[in-house]
Amino acid sequence: RFDVTFFCWEGLPRAATEHGVRRQVFERVGRFVALPLAEGWDKVLSTFMRTRLDALVFFEIGMDLQQYFLSLSRLAPVQVALHGHAQTSGVPTVDYYASF
Repeated sequence: RFDVTFFCWEGLPRAATEHGVRRQVFERVGRFVALPLAEGWDKVLSTFMRTRLDALVFFEIGMDLQQYFLSLSRLAPVQVALHGHAQTSGVPTVDYYASF
């Protein structure tokens, strides 16, 4: 058994959380954490570090610049990239690539 925490940029429009897949994700996660991007990267990184994650999954490293920069930091002991692009991210701090 494990807990799921969903991280999202603070200020995500309400309509985005009510649409299809995103709405389903919000209904199933144990905890939702809004990342304060407007307050700077130090605040975003400290928000991650306070959660003490065992693993972190990046959904779209190659499609989202902020996720790419986050992936360069070791925010969890195990970091996984999904198919933002159908190949490696090239980021040395990403331990696994998962495809489905």
